[in-house]
Amino acid sequence: MGRAFEGSYRSSSRAPSNATYNRFLLFDLLPSLDRLLYVDGDMIFHGDVCEIFDTDMGDAQIAAVPDYIMTRTLTGPTPTIDPDVPDLADYHRDVLGLSDAQIARYFNAGLMLLNMGAMDVAATGAALMKEAEAGRYLFRDQDILNVHFKDSLMVLDGRYNVFNTHADGYGRVPAPGFAAAMAARKDPFVTHYAAGNYKPWNAVPVPRAQYYWAAIAQTPFYAEVLKNLAPKQRRMTRDRQDEQRTWAVEKGQALAERFPALRPALVRVYRTFAR
Repeated sequence: MGRAFEGSYRSSSRAPSNATYNRFLLFDLLPSLDRLLYVDGDMIFHGDVCEIFDTDMGDAQIAAVPDYIMTRTLTGPTPTIDPDVPDLADYHRDVLGLSDAQIARYFNAGLMLLNMGAMDVAATGAALMKEAEAGRYLFRDQDILNVHFKDSLMVLDGRYNVFNTHADGYGRVPAPGFAAAMAARKDPFVTHYAAGNYKPWNAVPVPRAQYYWAAIAQTPFYAEVLKNLAPKQRRMTRDRQDEQRTWAVEKGQALAERFPALRPALVRVYRTFAR
């Protein structure tokens, strides 16, 4: 892949690597294909991948599952932590130029079925690369893909890309999308560990982690994953201990100020925590 996207825009609130743009190279690397199913590496299939690949797309150039959480922008202002995008709702409309109907279909780029026989592959690849080089997009390749294919998208069954995010993460999603997302969660065909704080390999308890561990245990990389997990667990244990110690000290100080007679006993407790 080299340094093809080294100079591409990356928001200060996004992951430091621009490797996410690499999917744009598929149009140059595999131009003779009629159809291509792209899948992120953080997905687990619970069924035959051919079910998705054989989808009847008609003349649609791309098929994907809506990113239901993104559609919150249809129900009001959606602040972000990004200094350049204070409100995602304004960004969707003013920067990406999406209509409400297109926002409702804004798709997650983790799983995409590309009908390359229905598009000018070279021109599509060139257009995507141009935006990656010159544009300033908060969600980088995903925003670019949504803009480029906004009028040639086929919406896939939500079961084909189910986030392992907790259900409360879907707050403010419009009713139709919320219902579709909740239905898909009951019978996922593909589990997607999409959000950065929902990755089971980061030594954190997350929903649907059992599918990842069952899959990785059948690969040659299982021992390596476990080895890399141990330092993360130790760091997390230390962090939890520090948090507990800080909480105890703060509570002890407040108690000592309120009841000075307890101060000697609280000091002894503090020394125990400080060991």
